[in-house]
Amino acid sequence: MKRCICIIGSGNVATHLAKAFRDKADVTMVSPRTLAGLPAKADVYIIAVTDDAIPTVAQSLGEVDGIVVHTSGSTPMSALLPFAARPGVLYPLQTFSKEDTIDYSAIPVFVECNDEDDLKTLMQTAELFTDKIYIADEETRRRLHIAAVFSCNFVNHLLAISSDILSKERLPLSILRPLIDKTIDKAFSLSNPALGQTGPAVRQDLSTIDKHLSMLESTPEVRNLYQIITQDIINYHSR
Repeated sequence: MKRCICIIGSGNVATHLAKAFRDKADVTMVSPRTLAGLPAKADVYIIAVTDDAIPTVAQSLGEVDGIVVHTSGSTPMSALLPFAARPGVLYPLQTFSKEDTIDYSAIPVFVECNDEDDLKTLMQTAELFTDKIYIADEETRRRLHIAAVFSCNFVNHLLAISSDILSKERLPLSILRPLIDKTIDKAFSLSNPALGQTGPAVRQDLSTIDKHLSMLESTPEVRNLYQIITQDIINYHSR
């Protein structure tokens, strides 16, 4: 008998979780605004909405027969406690866009539950699409989320800036792909990515840094960001 999973949400995370569980569980997706079609009984209710909306959605569920979890890395499980008798967390560490094709089996999932039986059920639920499952409390998830912001969100923003710089010379971002691929490969082959740091900052090549800063004068926000990161690299490698 397939596990019954209800996903409350319609955004990127909800959409991809529905795809991940598809054909492996009985999945119901409902709108967090109307809750139309909400099953009275499910093994797991997954609230996949923005962090601020989690308590409101949890309260609107009422008394349901099943584990109620959210998917946030930075929201404590206690956000569910006033409303859910069986609260938990199922946090997939991945960036999601609806149109993306994702290997769900490669996604690490971090779970938390107060009850041992519910924790076992939650882990078995995650095992329907991945074997990379870890028990993580609130503090651990928050640190994971910070690391994810640095390694994903900030990196993507820096690539957007790089694309803007290249576009002024009518060059595509794709010319950086070999450099980016090598940087990522090297970072994961070393015991610490810091060991593979290159560039003018780690060499403290002040002449090159000054030239770059001069070229960025027309974009003060980018120039300021360049200065901050450059100085942080210098400080990091001077410890």
